[in-house]
This record gives sequence, structure tokens and C-alpha cells, in this order.
Amino acid sequence: GVLDKTTAESLEKTIENSVKSAPSIVLDLSGIEHITNEGLLVLLRTRKEIKSVGSLRLNGVCESVMQIIEASGTNATVTAE
Repeated sequence: GVLDKTTAESLEKTIENSVKSAPSIVLDLSGIEHITNEGLLVLLRTRKEIKSVGSLRLNGVCESVMQIIEASGTNATVTAE
């Protein structure tokens, strides 16, 4: 799948609801084969929002998505595996 504008909006709403009860978030991205700028922005906003109280970890990141995350510098603020 793709984490783009449409799916990023849905993901962000889900994360907002989850952060209220669990400040540390683990996202399984094993089904994501491509991520757009909008998807990256959701990850960065989420990390910024929970930085002082929790953490954000990405699991199951495929090579092509990892390359985008690394090229954007997002990996400096988000743990991706």
C-alpha cells in the first residue's frame, strides 16, 4: 500500500485517538511500499506531539520506504526497523 494524503489523514486521526491512552506508539508499516511527503509529515507531527511523554517506533519498514525515510532525515527523529 501507499501512505499518501488520503491514508495519512486517516492514520493521523487514529494516532490522535491512540495517544490519549498510550503515549508510546508502534506503527506496523509492513504493508506500506511507498510513503509520500504527507505520510512523512504525519510521522514527524506525531513524534513532535509525543516527544516529551512517549516515543514513536516504526516496525516492518520495507527497503524502499526506509530509503525515503532516511533521505528525508525523518530517521533522525523516529525509530524505524
